[in-house]
Amino acid sequence: MNAAAQKIEVAKAQMMLRMPWFATLLLHLRLVAIPLDDKRNLARERPILTMAVDGTHLFYYEPFTEGLTTDLCMSILAHEVLHCALLHCPRGRGKDALLWNIACDMTVNAILEQDGIYLPEDCIAPDREDKTVEELYADVCKKADKMKKKYSKMAQDVKEPGDGAEDGDTPGDDKVPRDRSGGKQDKCGLTEQNWKDIVSKCRAQQPKSMDRHVEAAQAPTVNWREVLAQFISAKVKDDEHTWNRISRRYANLPGWKR
Repeated sequence: MNAAAQKIEVAKAQMMLRMPWFATLLLHLRLVAIPLDDKRNLARERPILTMAVDGTHLFYYEPFTEGLTTDLCMSILAHEVLHCALLHCPRGRGKDALLWNIACDMTVNAILEQDGIYLPEDCIAPDREDKTVEELYADVCKKADKMKKKYSKMAQDVKEPGDGAEDGDTPGDDKVPRDRSGGKQDKCGLTEQNWKDIVSKCRAQQPKSMDRHVEAAQAPTVNWREVLAQFISAKVKDDEHTWNRISRRYANLPGWKR
């Protein structure tokens, strides 16, 4: 076990004692080390130089991880876990990746701040207006150029599925991904529903600052197209008659076929 992997193991052990909710969720992620000389990672448009998640894996850049204190490593691991718990990966589909990451970091850092978890001084400023991540994303988009220039090096911790990590494809390995112990990983990733179930099972340990955010993330969404189709089919009649529906206005005559 190298220094980076050992650092994470120590941080995980401390989290079990001091941050049990975060630690429990962290156990569901597969750790993937990214070494210094990883050519595939360095060739990416935005290489992973800190830590990142895609909902199934937690990627950690070894030179960065080795230089962390235990407390800071715990904070960053908690930060990454929150992205998964709040479903930031699936909720970010179709959005500008960098701007979405900035909005997500503002939300996550606000929760960590409320929970008294250490934040580094150069982190993305936490949201103190109690907005949803979608509202923050809309705000960030209004000043996109300024935000990209200011935070482009920091907002890299939420990876889209398929962005170098789809179906077991991880940076730094052209064949199969390997976990930190060198073993092969299976290709079955965690889905959005998996994370909803995981978080639901851990509600008893959940920090109070998380309640509103988890409920918002897991609230059922209404398919407006389906609702509209049902409304139209109920109100708009076709120009054909059918004996399956008797006319309400004229007895013993066929009604309109909807």
